[in-house]
Amino acid sequence: HNPEKAVYILDELSGLLRRVLSSSSKPRVPLVKELELIGHYLVLQKMRFEDNLKYSIEVPDECLNMAVPSLLLQPFVENCFVHGFKDKLLSANITIDISLQDQFLHISVKDNGIGFDSKLHPAGQGISLVKDTLDLLYGGNNKKLASVNIHSQVNKGCEVVIKIPANY
Repeated sequence: HNPEKAVYILDELSGLLRRVLSSSSKPRVPLVKELELIGHYLVLQKMRFEDNLKYSIEVPDECLNMAVPSLLLQPFVENCFVHGFKDKLLSANITIDISLQDQFLHISVKDNGIGFDSKLHPAGQGISLVKDTLDLLYGGNNKKLASVNIHSQVNKGCEVVIKIPANY
């Protein structure tokens, strides 16, 4: 019923698919490319949730060309929708904050979804894959160069904090 909107959706979807295909064959990509992929994904979800979704991405310009693992953020942002907002269709909010601290890139993905008790829900396949990738790229837990920490409370949302070496 709305050809202009259909074209816009297809354009965003094709942008998302192009980014996934180009990123998936590389171990690392510039952060700006990772954020483009997440941007396409969030625009598509915004169309789905309409005014019930708000999101923000805060990143200093100095971090945009830093190398990050390919598809680093996608599983965590997707989890916001699959798990965090599955029963909450009103006032969904996602905040992605990125900063450079002591030669480490700190990435926070935070939602105001339904949250969960981390003792009752082990990490899923996407999160495990990201952790394995970080171990391969940054030397595993022995070096403690990279980490993923998940903080969640029932009815208060979830925050994932990723720490990786800058320009490793």
